[in-house]
Amino acid sequence: MNNPNVINTLLEENRRLQDALLYRKDSISLDSLKEFMKASNQLPGYTTLLLYKQLLTLKYEDASKALEEFVRSTMYSSNEKLFDAHESLTKELLDLLVVILALLETNGTDTVNAYNAVMKSNLSKRNQDGYIESDKHGKHIKPDTYLPVNLKPYL
Repeated sequence: MNNPNVINTLLEENRRLQDALLYRKDSISLDSLKEFMKASNQLPGYTTLLLYKQLLTLKYEDASKALEEFVRSTMYSSNEKLFDAHESLTKELLDLLVVILALLETNGTDTVNAYNAVMKSNLSKRNQDGYIESDKHGKHIKPDTYLPVNLKPYL
């Protein structure tokens, strides 16, 4: 049974966040990530790659569990439980993101510019109306304006 109050609250929060994201100019700094990597002695090399391989698996599993709980909470839980699940999901996804970013940085990737290049390529999938269309499987359709990404300059 769906809880209409929880669903309406979630939809309202989602609309608010979408509006905020559309009009917000963000930048990401990896300074604190680099400081953390240095403090934890994460240097380029085979041992660090093995560490990241384990961490990626662990953090992916944690994020998947948190997502399952969040989905369940949207259907059957009180607002308090929903927001707790949302907080847990956010924490696990950000932990996963930190591991991914650290792995990129450890390998010498110019992460911020590589990310911007990928997003430029992704946004080139917009159609004439400014929207990205998907096929029946959810895969984005690449129009004639699509520009494949070239990441070699950032490696």
